[in-house]
Parts: sequence; structure tokens; C-alpha cells
Amino acid sequence: MGKKTILARVMLLLACTLSFAFISFAQVRKISGTVKDDKGVPLSGATVQIKGTKTATATNANGIFSIELPSDANTLVVSYVGMVPSEVTVGNRSVIQVNLTPTAVNLSNVVVIGYGTQRRRDVNGAISSVTAKDIQNIPQPSIDQMLQGKAAGVTVTLNSGAPGAAVSVRVRGITSFTGSEPLYVVDGVAIDGNAPAQLSSNDKNIGGLSPSEQERSPSVLASINPNDIESIDVLKDASATAIYGSRGANGVVIITTKKGRAGEAKINYDAYYGMQDQGKFLKMMDLPQYAAFENTLADEFGLNRRLEFTDPGKLGPGTNWQHAIFRHGAPQTSHALSVSGSNGKTDYYISGGFFYQEGTVIGSDFNRYSFHTNINSQVNDWFKIGTSVSANRNKSDVGLGNSYGIIYNALLQAPDAAVYNADGSYAGPAVVNGTVLGGQNPVQQALSITNFLTRGNVQGNLYADIKFMKDLTLHSEMDGNFDWGHAKIFKPTYSYGATGSAPAYVNTQAALLENNNFDSYWNWLEHLNYNHTFAGKHAVSALVGHEVWESNYDGINASTKGFTAGNTIQTLNLGTQSSNTLDEPKGSTSMESWIVRVIYTYNNKYSITATDRRDRSSNFAPGHQVGYFPGVAVSWRLSEEPFMEKLNKFVSNLKIRIGYGTTGNSNTGGGYKYGSAITPVVTGLGTGFSFANFSNPNLTR
Repeated sequence: MGKKTILARVMLLLACTLSFAFISFAQVRKISGTVKDDKGVPLSGATVQIKGTKTATATNANGIFSIELPSDANTLVVSYVGMVPSEVTVGNRSVIQVNLTPTAVNLSNVVVIGYGTQRRRDVNGAISSVTAKDIQNIPQPSIDQMLQGKAAGVTVTLNSGAPGAAVSVRVRGITSFTGSEPLYVVDGVAIDGNAPAQLSSNDKNIGGLSPSEQERSPSVLASINPNDIESIDVLKDASATAIYGSRGANGVVIITTKKGRAGEAKINYDAYYGMQDQGKFLKMMDLPQYAAFENTLADEFGLNRRLEFTDPGKLGPGTNWQHAIFRHGAPQTSHALSVSGSNGKTDYYISGGFFYQEGTVIGSDFNRYSFHTNINSQVNDWFKIGTSVSANRNKSDVGLGNSYGIIYNALLQAPDAAVYNADGSYAGPAVVNGTVLGGQNPVQQALSITNFLTRGNVQGNLYADIKFMKDLTLHSEMDGNFDWGHAKIFKPTYSYGATGSAPAYVNTQAALLENNNFDSYWNWLEHLNYNHTFAGKHAVSALVGHEVWESNYDGINASTKGFTAGNTIQTLNLGTQSSNTLDEPKGSTSMESWIVRVIYTYNNKYSITATDRRDRSSNFAPGHQVGYFPGVAVSWRLSEEPFMEKLNKFVSNLKIRIGYGTTGNSNTGGGYKYGSAITPVVTGLGTGFSFANFSNPNLTR
């Protein structure tokens, strides 16, 4: 082969290669542009995808993107979390600008209805909602207190003024015999509102402490930082709560925490400091009035007047016991720091908080440290995953007195008794002829008796959404809630009274009661969701789900008396061995449920919601473990009718609503109330047994 022939072939091959490269280059063009929101703010992390392909890119920090578009493609799909996706026809342009608008359905017009959400205007059941804006300026330690006066049909009563104490929440009154607190659901994690007492025992005289000194119920929501709350939805009527079946008899309070919003990372710091004072005091007798009253009684019953009360007008005001036990300017402070944002596919919210409150009564306070994170990621078009985790630690100190409390004792105390003697010891009423002329010193009661509860909690969930098609999604979720608690009451020895007289009050035996407990709860939930609108008028939403959960609790109550080391070292092993008592409450509850719900709406006017739930609870005897809880609600939106057009200027979203439902209460106070049980008791001959519960196999929800 000649040189010319070889050279000709090489040049032909080079020409073909250049031609192929030119053709390939000519088939692809570069498209650039900017993605912004409806206010012109650049969106970082927005997804720009070539329609019908997997080729995609994301915008940079300034909302700018660049992508190579094949000649056979002409449409870009632009999407961003919280925005309506947009399809853009490129045409002959090489530079484009896309403005996305927020989704029409946002949290302000969406209601959480249990295992899903619904547009507020389409809700058929009785539901009240409270947003973060409604409670953001209320300086309260727990969410349940913030609900007071914010939701119709919900009555909130403070059982105690102690910081962090339990609050009674009644949704449309008392509906159960075994606890009337609602079910709380925090980001899918269910929390029973009927909290156990701080310290309790079957022995009413355990440790020498009265039952009221043992039982101090904390708020189940005091561990949650209110700054992390986005919305609270209260399911009130039976048609709305039927979806929760045997746990919804007392209403359901669904709490949704904050999530990251579209845009760059935002750092938010919220803090306040305030002081508390007792707003009103009862008018009581001062010392001159009290002395005159005692003189009148002495004359009436023929008794000798007290020498110190000979001339009441010369006496000073005496002790104001209300001012002695109430603090002036009790501080309360809160600090919360959060970081949130979204890059278009993943949103995040991370926060930490600290809260401290001194009670207006001496000897009481509450503090809380909290952490919360919420992360959600749209991995691709058909798969989404997310998690929400909260951890906190809180401690409450509660001042105690006798079974009526130190405030009651302060109101009964006479103004002639001092708080302290001249040497700084606690003062008490005088003892005349062996008779104590007054009550126990309430300041001594509040400051000498140790009573605290320390709690730790971790709760969270992990979920995944798998979209099989546009309208069909499978939601899988695992939830968990774990609580640790340590409570302690120490009642020291004491001997005090007025100077120059015999001690009015003496306690020769110190008593100690300690409790350690652990509670765990896990839940596995699967539900299939279908949403579709036919012919623009027939909207159908359906849910079919399966749920199983188990709750376990275990604890140790121990007490002792008579400490050889006095009041200095407060440990159980230093008490008198013969006075030791030990109690270990433990148990578990489990449930399996099937859930069905269908919502049908015609032309945005007529709607019906039908639900049914099947619960199988371990709290009941075989043959009575299964319960069915159907519910139905219908509504007619009058505001959509032509004859209401003139009235819509004054009335918005006028609706007639009728509902019916069945709910129950599987909380029987324990897991074996239907069977016979015995409990050990101490006898002179050793350990004996007595009946703790009589068999009732017919016990039902």
C-alpha cells in the first residue's frame, strides 16, 4: 500500500471523527438560568430536571443553574420543597428564569386528623386548632397549660401551683371512670395523659409519710419545649377520635413540631426573663385582732386570758404567714436556640432549650434541658424518609407539708408565732400546760422536707414514604418513647418550738422514700394512602393501616426509717432494717389494630368521612379483647351554594356538620385487672399474702 493511500485513509478517518464530534456537539445545547420564589428571592438547592429523564442538576447559593439539554428534549421540570413544581418549555432560549409559588396547602390551612392531614375547610369532625403564633408569648412551662382558653370545648385546670405539676385537661367534660386525660400524640408518638404519681405505694404509711406526701403527679408534657411546637390539633367529638379507637374516649391532642422551611439556614434565638408574685392574698387577722378574738373566746367559755394578750392594742402586727411562705419576685426564664433550613430536597430543624422557674411558694422550683431535631429528605420522586428525635431532662422540687399542704397550714397558723427564734432555729407555738397553742411551722415544712423528681426522656420516630404511583403511597413508621425517673422524699428528725417553752413539734425518726422507674413504648405502623380527584368534582381519600404497639414499665419503691447518722447521710442502707419496705411495680400492655378511613367530597360542597378501627388489647380477658370503633361524619358547606353569595361577605366557610362515633378506654389501670391477684404482706409469722384483685373476666372497654 502506497504512502498516498495510507495518508488518504488517515485523513478520511480524521474527517469522520471530527464530523461525529461536530454532530454530537450539535445535538446538545447548554441551558442556564435562575430559580426564584414568588417574591424574587433566589432558591438554593432547587432541582432542575429534564422531563422524562433522570438527568438533573441543582441551583447554587444564588439560585443559578446550568444543564445540557439534548436536541430531542425541550422541557425542564423545576421543583423545590414547599413550592409548586413548574414545567418550563425552553424553546429557542438559552437563558431562562423560573419563579416558583408556594404550595396552596400549607400548615396554616391544614389540620392533622390522625394518621394524616386534611384541608381545614374540608374537615367533617369537631377539631380545634392552636398554632405556634397563638402560644408563642405565653410564659408557661408546659404545652397543656398553654391550651387554657385557646380551644373551644377544652377545659384546662391547674391542679397545683407547683412548677411542672400536672394539669387536668378535659375535652368536652369527663368521659371515663379510669382517668379522663386525653391521649397526646407528638409527631406520631402516643403519650398517655394519665401520668403516674411521682411517688406512690400500696402501703399508705410507707416511710411514715402521708399519701399526699407520696403522690405528686408531674405533667406528661412538661418535658417538651414549647418553642418547638408548630401546631396543636384537638380531636373532640367521637367521629373524629374514633380513628384512635380504644384510646380516644377522652379526646386526642395531636402536637406537630416545627420543620425546616425553604431557603438558607436560619438561626433563631428566643429568650425571656420574668418575675412572679402571688396576685392575691386572703385577708387574715393580724396579731391585735387575733388577741382580741382569743380574749372574747376566753371570756365566753370562762377561761383565763393569756397574759401576753392583756392589752391587744399595744401588740405589733405579728407574723403574716402568707408573706412568709410566698416568694416575692420569683424568677422564671427561658432560652431556646434553633437552626433550620432546606436545600430543596432535605429540610432540617435542630433546637436546644433551657427553662427554669421558681415557684411562688418557697421550696419549689422546676428546670428543664431539652434537645429536638426534625429531618426530612425527598430522596427521589418515589421515596421520602425522615426522623424526629427529642431528648430532655427535667427536675422538679416540690414543697410539702401535711396532707393539706403548707398553704393550708399557713392559713391556719396563728400570728402570735414567729418564723424563727432569736438563735435562727425554727420557732413554733407555745406549749401551755401540755397543750400546743398553734399549728406546725409551714416554713419549716417547706424548707426541711426533701421532695424532688428527676426525669429523663427520649422519644422519636423514623418513617419512610414509598410512592407506587401518583396517588398511591405507603407510609411506614417506627415510634419510640423511653422515660427514666428518680424521685426522693426525705423527712428529717426535728424538734422546735417557741423560745423558753417545751418543743411543740418533735419527730424522732427520719424517713426516706425513693423511687426509680423506667417506662418504654414502641409502635410500628403501616398504612396505605390513596388520594385522587375524578372529573374535577369527586375527591376520594382512603387509608388502610395496621398498627402494633407495646408498653412496659418497671420500678422500685423502697423506704426506711430511723437513721443512725441523723439527717446528714440520706441513704436507704442506714435506716433501721426492721422498718425497710420494698415494692416493685411492673407490667406491660400491648395492642394490635386495623384502621380504615374513607373521605369522599363532591364539588367542594358535600363531604362524608367514614372510619373503622379494630383493637385487640392485652388488658382484657380472652373473649373480650377485641373491640370495633366505627365513626361517620357528614357535612354540607352552605357557603358554596349560590343562595349564600350575598351572605359570604359576612360569613365564611359556613358548614352544617353531623357526626357519630364509638370510642373506648382500654386503660384499666393495669394489665391484669380481669384476673385474680395476690400481694405479699408482712405478718408476725413471716411473709403472708392477701387479695390484691378479684377476678372479673367480663371486664370490657
